Amino acid sequence: MELRFKSRSVWYVLLPLLGVLDSPVFGALSVDHKFPVRGSESGMPLRLPEFSGKIVGLDFFAYWCGPCLKSSSLVEAKIQQYYEHQGGNAMGILVNAIAVNIESKNSRRTGLSQVVDDFSGELLNGFETQGIPLIAVLDGTEAANNGFVVRSQHAGLESVEKVRSVIDTIGGAQLDESPTAPMDVDLVEVTPVEERMRRWTFDRNLSVNGEGLFTQDFQVTQWTVQYGHDDENTQWDLGLTYDTYDIDLYSPDPFFEAASSSSDRILAQLNATQPLHERVTWQGQAGYYDGFQNFRSLWLHDYYQQIGSLPFFGDYPDVSPRGYRLATQFRWEYLPATGYLEANFGYYEDWIAPSAEFERVTVLGRDVIDSFAYRLASENILSPRLRSLLELQMTDTVVREKRYGIQSSLNAALGDSWVLRTQGGWVTENPDFEAYFVGATLEHDLTESWLVSVFGRFYHDTGEIQNSLPASNAPPGLDSYQIGLGVRWIGERSSVKITGGPYFTRYETLDIEAPFFEDLYRSRDWAMFQFAYSLNF
Repeated sequence: MELRFKSRSVWYVLLPLLGVLDSPVFGALSVDHKFPVRGSESGMPLRLPEFSGKIVGLDFFAYWCGPCLKSSSLVEAKIQQYYEHQGGNAMGILVNAIAVNIESKNSRRTGLSQVVDDFSGELLNGFETQGIPLIAVLDGTEAANNGFVVRSQHAGLESVEKVRSVIDTIGGAQLDESPTAPMDVDLVEVTPVEERMRRWTFDRNLSVNGEGLFTQDFQVTQWTVQYGHDDENTQWDLGLTYDTYDIDLYSPDPFFEAASSSSDRILAQLNATQPLHERVTWQGQAGYYDGFQNFRSLWLHDYYQQIGSLPFFGDYPDVSPRGYRLATQFRWEYLPATGYLEANFGYYEDWIAPSAEFERVTVLGRDVIDSFAYRLASENILSPRLRSLLELQMTDTVVREKRYGIQSSLNAALGDSWVLRTQGGWVTENPDFEAYFVGATLEHDLTESWLVSVFGRFYHDTGEIQNSLPASNAPPGLDSYQIGLGVRWIGERSSVKITGGPYFTRYETLDIEAPFFEDLYRSRDWAMFQFAYSLNF
């Protein structure tokens, strides 16, 4: 049996992760394969000719495709359910949306209630696609005589309104071209959606994330709550982060007494994304924080404040660190659905403790730091299972040399139930600072809802000793190692992930005259945990 696909219009552009290059003309496809029954109560295959006289949307997905869940949920709620309520399109033609699973694992990870299987990829290959999510609209209004016609196909969802505009023209006088061949394909029906599955669009998201590092004398935690909303065109999210630091201070400095200290930091951040053109998207970001940015800054502040309180040393100010950040990004789809280019610019202003250089008094310290950050990134879909990201970065901070960096990541679906994510990067700054890191995460699906992962990361830098002062507080060279295990549960509307493991920091040993900060930069073994919860509604 031969199938011919004919395209009239292109209506999808980008869901910015996995995607494909759309083809306005399609060749012939031979489909003799019988798609296996999967979870069907009746055991009977679902055949496309049963939708003769209707409009059919095919949504191809896989469990490892992050954007698929989001696009499928929009198609289900704002296409399938919308036209169910309307009683059909503008011409009264009924509309059915069907999800097509191309992997043998996790067939229910989609927003659509009707799911069929295409494990061999024969149906997907008929669209000459390179990746997913791929969504095709089939016109079956004259299927009894001429078969189904593919009116449009593309990867990702640009706008629900554009989808509806294409669907609503089907059946009108302007669509009078004839299909080239009948489309008689056996599809496998999966159990219809159960009552417990959600029946509304996933256009809002609430997430809670937590992270902690613990050792005998330092305890650091970070909690973030984020709410996001996605309408037809604009996406925005608001996040609130709360950091806590509990530390014990010790120094061989004879004028310093051991002490304990606690502090916190609050960060509020707003992000907005808006399409400017069919292939250009703009994103803006604004944030403000109040508090020390890390436990090391708190340690140094408390040390200098105690020393500065002695009568024979100059007073050290009681500072209130804070700052704001403004950033903008433009994302351009320079290759249709397979290549994306991002350009970022950010401005940061920080009011900090003036202890960047300190020999009992402030030497080169500043209480206000201005920074400009630039980023250029290229994201490419190399194959349906392979995606790459390459980033170039430059940071220009007042009274410092420019810092340059490069970072790359590669995500690969290794099979039906394995996904590998790798990262690496390198940074340099004159006069003598260099750093690099490598890392990898391997994730495996145990069931349709449960996943386990193992990860590792190594980081090295040469240290940021800025001069030869005997009591310089800049950190020496560092090697850090991180390994861990994770478990993730994915439901219809929510997901939970928990990871944990050891984290080792190994500082370079320095031969200096007055090692007042040796306890701060002492090698330590940490316990690390991470928690993430997400709800779509």
